[in-house]
Amino acid sequence: MNDQSMFNTAKISLSKTFDEDLCYEHGGVGNVEPITEQIVKVEFNTNFFMMGLLTDEFEKNVTVEAEVCGFTNVIHKTPKPIKSVCTVNMKYSSYGEMYFVFSDIIITESSHFHGKRLFMRFHLNYQGKRVGKFIDTTPFVTVSRRWIDKCNKRNKRYYNVVKKAKYVKRYPGIVTTTPLTSTELETLKTLSEMILKIPIYNCK
Repeated sequence: MNDQSMFNTAKISLSKTFDEDLCYEHGGVGNVEPITEQIVKVEFNTNFFMMGLLTDEFEKNVTVEAEVCGFTNVIHKTPKPIKSVCTVNMKYSSYGEMYFVFSDIIITESSHFHGKRLFMRFHLNYQGKRVGKFIDTTPFVTVSRRWIDKCNKRNKRYYNVVKKAKYVKRYPGIVTTTPLTSTELETLKTLSEMILKIPIYNCK
């Protein structure tokens, strides 16, 4: 039995990946933060394991290659490979199952320039060559450190204003416990009317 026939029945899946169907991950030029850890599982026919064909030498030659991909347009129908990020060897195995852990994938591309979405494609390789098996993650949107800092600054501004108010259950809305300035009131209105969908009652 040749090695290629063993890959014909192999199954590749994601043992660990993104939590949501569409999530936000670090990315963009100058990014140094890794994305969520990905664990790829490769399952071989259990008969191969029982026959002793999954030797240490065979497992050393099996790798998984991570490739970042995007889309040709915002319709998200035509994927396009961008570049190969890294290739890892097996981390551990169990009864014909091989696990490959990607904990340090750093994305320096921006989803904005690739159809507004990126996704990871993991290729199964043998002796440094792709065998035609791969698995894709769900799409994600990249966010820069500048964008995160901007959001944190905005949320802090909301929090400082909301500390001066309280939510009243009897008459659903927000009642300020101390008078707010016109700027603070405008900020709180934006928060309540656009996000919480409840009215504001400013104390005098």
